[in-house]
Amino acid sequence: MKPCPSCGTDIVINEGYPLWCDRCDWNLAIPAKIHRSTSWERMEVKMRHSYGQSLFKELQEQQGLLTKKGMRNHHARPRKNGASHD
Repeated sequence: MKPCPSCGTDIVINEGYPLWCDRCDWNLAIPAKIHRSTSWERMEVKMRHSYGQSLFKELQEQQGLLTKKGMRNHHARPRKNGASHD
C-alpha cells in the first residue's frame, strides 16, 4: 500500500498497472497513445513538403501576378478608392 499524494488514502499497488486512487481519482487519466507513423506516411509528408517548397519557389520567381481572369499584372495599380485590383 502507498498513500495517495492528493488525498492521503492508501492505494493498493498492483504490479504491472499504474497507480490510481479510487477515492479522489488521482492519476486516473488515460495515457495518450503514441502514433507511430508508417513508412508510407513519412514518405508522403516528405513528398508534400518537397512539392510545397518547389511550388513556393516557382511562385516567388514569377515576374508578374496572375489575376482571376488569367491575365498577368506586372504592376498592381491602385483603385480610385485606394484598394488594389484583384
